[in-house]
Amino acid sequence: MPETKQRTAVIGGAGVAGMSLAYQLQRTGWQVTVIEANTAGSGTSRAAFGNLEPYSGGGPHNPITRKFVLTSLRDWAQWHDDVSRDARMPIEMVHKGTLELAFNQSEMLKLEKTVGEVKAEGIEFNARMLDRDALLALEPNVNPKAIGGLHFVDEAYVDTHVLLEALRKAGERRGVRFIEHDLVKGIIREGDEVVGVDTARGKVLADVTVLAEGSGVNHIAGVPHVRMQGIMGEAIEVRGPPGYVSRSIQYGDSFMTPRENGRIFLGATYRETERSPLERYRDRIDPNVAKELLNLNAVAVPGVRDFQVTREWSGIRDKTTIDQQPVVGRWQFSGLFISTGFYGLGITESPATAIALANLIETRSWGMIPPTIRSDRAGL
Repeated sequence: MPETKQRTAVIGGAGVAGMSLAYQLQRTGWQVTVIEANTAGSGTSRAAFGNLEPYSGGGPHNPITRKFVLTSLRDWAQWHDDVSRDARMPIEMVHKGTLELAFNQSEMLKLEKTVGEVKAEGIEFNARMLDRDALLALEPNVNPKAIGGLHFVDEAYVDTHVLLEALRKAGERRGVRFIEHDLVKGIIREGDEVVGVDTARGKVLADVTVLAEGSGVNHIAGVPHVRMQGIMGEAIEVRGPPGYVSRSIQYGDSFMTPRENGRIFLGATYRETERSPLERYRDRIDPNVAKELLNLNAVAVPGVRDFQVTREWSGIRDKTTIDQQPVVGRWQFSGLFISTGFYGLGITESPATAIALANLIETRSWGMIPPTIRSDRAGL
């Protein structure tokens, strides 16, 4: 009986989207090669706070997409366990929810409206309004001038840096091949079929090509343009006593996410940028921006102003200009797929997106990908 040829895939981009898909495809029988211009996990994904948030401030406003993100949140526990097991390393994941604060009655009414809107979508979720006493009992170091808040109980956060390292190790142990410091310059076509990529070092041929390089896809020769825009986000890290903040806290344009060792990430700015897609992560920001972020977050938790700033960085979020929804699926030519435009939701959506896109590649069925993020929707 003749041997069945192993199917091959090449993925451009080793962020959370690219490495998650590589891991999923490899464990379902594919041979996967991932090509990264820098080092795996060094781009925009490295800048993420790791919040898993289908409901709170960073969540999608489209109800169909929100249901997909909620599916991904529910996938996260098993995904976390699988990646941790295959990587043979623990990944910090904390299930304490997200707090949104209110400092006046108008802001409280706005939070109550959020609860009503999500319930009206027919989505089951666990959220509760808090008065001032309940808020301070949950987070004693929150500004006592807050009159209450909304606790999205089911939300969580994951340590992004550890996750990226684990995805790489889990993929490698499964057989994924990583090629670093190599640039995808163009796609290789035979007629209307894409059969691989052309890189700075040479050609990589595969049955399937997937581009997961954010807005960098628009710099790859032969790839039809995707209507996307890069938005730079800047953030800082401070260090306080462990447990000083125990969950993600949001107020206005500020948000913070802790780590169990006392580090607290404070963010973030939203600035349009023309920065090169090859320079998606920087480890320095303007000192005035760092001061602004510290002051913004100190409104919610005044004590952070006294903590030492231990790190600062910026990254580029990619959003589609037509609807700010991701772009996932087949892209124009046979054998070419795309996974991009997550605009702050890449970590949250990574399990469900990897599973759904792998299913599309395997079966050619769109069934698991909602219409609001499909790459064949109008206007892209």
